[in-house]
Amino acid sequence: MSKKIDAAVFFGLLITAIVGIVLGKFGIEGMPKFSNEIIKANTSLNHFGDFFYGLKSLITKPKSIFLIFTFFFVDFFDTAGTLVAITNKITSKTGKNYKMKKMLFSDAVGTIVGAILGTSTVTTLTESTSGVAAGGRTGLTAITTGIWFLIASIFTPLVAIASPITVDGMSFEPVIAPSLICVGILMATQLSSIDWHDFTAASAGFVTIMIMIVGYSIPDGIAAGFIVYVFSKLFTKNIKDITPSVWAMFVLFVLHFALK
Repeated sequence: MSKKIDAAVFFGLLITAIVGIVLGKFGIEGMPKFSNEIIKANTSLNHFGDFFYGLKSLITKPKSIFLIFTFFFVDFFDTAGTLVAITNKITSKTGKNYKMKKMLFSDAVGTIVGAILGTSTVTTLTESTSGVAAGGRTGLTAITTGIWFLIASIFTPLVAIASPITVDGMSFEPVIAPSLICVGILMATQLSSIDWHDFTAASAGFVTIMIMIVGYSIPDGIAAGFIVYVFSKLFTKNIKDITPSVWAMFVLFVLHFALK
């Protein structure tokens, strides 16, 4: 990536997988394994319709609304945080601005449709940053990626090489981990946008980052940062800087931590 080679992350994945398979053949434990099968499609529909059981439980058990709130909170702010990082990355390269409303709408539709079909959550992921770094600029990048995923679903045993590996009861992702580290580096470049000389902004930003890291949660980090920001404004008597939407988020975030 330092040499600005296109698809560097992909080549990293490929090389790591091949080296791991070769070392595994030499008897070293905990290496990626190459399956005897190549083509195998998993067409299980075990979770199709679970969405409707959820709606039924909402009627019979009103308290489940708190569970729905938790899912909404995690999905919405995980998506928002990821979108801000990715779009800022594109804007810094092209100068093009994006409307968050449309992106959040498409993400919401994907989440709902995915839930009805019984898939894992169809949502925005931080791995998209690597696509931007490779030159992706439009929705065509996402469509192309989706088509490749569809093709990959037929070659499940082959793709499984990059799946997590368990060694002594601990789970590792030796093939995927390096690419995620690269994604983290790309997202960290956005920290330069924080005004570190303004203590209110710096404290909110720092708390956000640290909670994300130690708590393994983007939403929790955003929530903590909002709370610190509001308290900083309150104690410095800059209440006018707190907009109604920020007040609403503040209340939601406090409730979020209270429910946890």
